Amino acid sequence: MSLKAPVVFLIFNRPQLTAKVFQVIRQVAPKKLLIVADGPRNAEEAVLCEQTRSIVANIDWDCEVERNYADNNLGCRQRVSTGLDWVFTCTDRAIILEDDCLPNHSFFRFCDELLERYQDHERVMAINGNNHQRGREITPYSYYFSKYFHCWGWATWRRAWQYYDVTMQLWPEFRDGGYVECVSDSEYEMQYWLHKFEQMYQGKIDTWDYPFMFACFSQSGLVATPRVNLVSNIGFGVQATHTHNPHSPFANMPTAELGEITHPPFLARNLAADQFVFDRVFDGAKLRQQDTLWGQLRQLKYRLSRFIKNL
Repeated sequence: MSLKAPVVFLIFNRPQLTAKVFQVIRQVAPKKLLIVADGPRNAEEAVLCEQTRSIVANIDWDCEVERNYADNNLGCRQRVSTGLDWVFTCTDRAIILEDDCLPNHSFFRFCDELLERYQDHERVMAINGNNHQRGREITPYSYYFSKYFHCWGWATWRRAWQYYDVTMQLWPEFRDGGYVECVSDSEYEMQYWLHKFEQMYQGKIDTWDYPFMFACFSQSGLVATPRVNLVSNIGFGVQATHTHNPHSPFANMPTAELGEITHPPFLARNLAADQFVFDRVFDGAKLRQQDTLWGQLRQLKYRLSRFIKNL
């Protein structure tokens, strides 16, 4: 496989996971590899960070390599955001993987072809590697367009990343102008994103991906999403920053090969697919259930049990 786009590899302190993902990167042998690493939080972690960096120290194929390594720990939010800012000073497009995102070979081919096809389509903001339809056949084509960005293996362009701002300074204007209602498909979704983006703006969530979701929303952006899942997150567990539950339905999701890529004839999002994703990924179903009598009784029971426990 000959990739036109560079591959970006985001690493930190998990050498075993890094080795698994790097083995797949080695198999596809990108012509350019950009490696971003966060620094350790303590002396014990420094050993793990050094072990992780040693895995990607020797590149045994013909490849241009650039590294952006932090000496000190910046955290998930700042390290990924500053790392990708650096990436897009080096290239106008990129395929991006974190150390726990295990792709199949279709992922690289899919991203590379769509990066080329939609490079001048301003509304297309990114390319997902994940499919969260749980086996539902949502399109006869190889992919559909969504408004939702998923960060476990993805690709984008410099032209889209220019709208990214980790501090989300435009959020108050977007919020107060009623734009969240414009990009939401229901009252539940509007309340969900009002809450999440407000938390992000206030610095209560240490992550980098919500600001890119906000960037996509702010530009009425579309994200090409494969009809099958192409990337599996193998990092759920105690070492993870956010994905702690190894029994989550999102842990170790199976992947499938995409086959020959067929392109949809319309540049329009799939509403049914997006509604399913909101229900299953962004807790829309739980929010609706809480509004029912049974859901309110369950919430009351939970609050009473917490009250009694605290007493």
